Amino acid sequence: SANAMTTSPDTAADSGAILWRRAIPSGGEAPGQGHVAAPPPATDGARVVALFHGAGPVAYDLDGEELWRADPCVALRIPHGIATSPVIARGRVLLQLDHDAGSRLACFDATTGEEVWSAPRPRAMHGYATPAVWTPDGPDARAEVVVVGSYEVHGYSLDDGELLWRVTGGAWQ
Repeated sequence: SANAMTTSPDTAADSGAILWRRAIPSGGEAPGQGHVAAPPPATDGARVVALFHGAGPVAYDLDGEELWRADPCVALRIPHGIATSPVIARGRVLLQLDHDAGSRLACFDATTGEEVWSAPRPRAMHGYATPAVWTPDGPDARAEVVVVGSYEVHGYSLDDGELLWRVTGGAWQ
């Protein structure tokens, strides 16, 4: 059939072969027993975005060429090292940066790495969660970024970072 997909038995996905590898200066040791490259990267099929403790987010094309690198904007202070993974949604890269002080949800343009918005999270600390994107039903529904933090769950607008709702009573970490 014209729509049938064929795959070669020697593709990297089948063999597990490494296609490319890049080194990133970490800016020092990760705190605790975590690794500076602990968070899994994210992809939207056009780029791969990785987050490194001390170096911030970095985007590569699928051939391993660096597209952009964003300033992490904070020296993350977290006891066990960073664990949140980047999330790519609707042309944006989302990072939940919950740590000892200056916690925030950051949104970057996936193509350029420019910061689009930042939402302060003053009560969040020692966070290891990854945000999720949800779009409620309805004609006027806006995509929301749902984040779990210290004692609370928040919903932010993906468009501009506006806090839309919150629920209290969760766990500390």
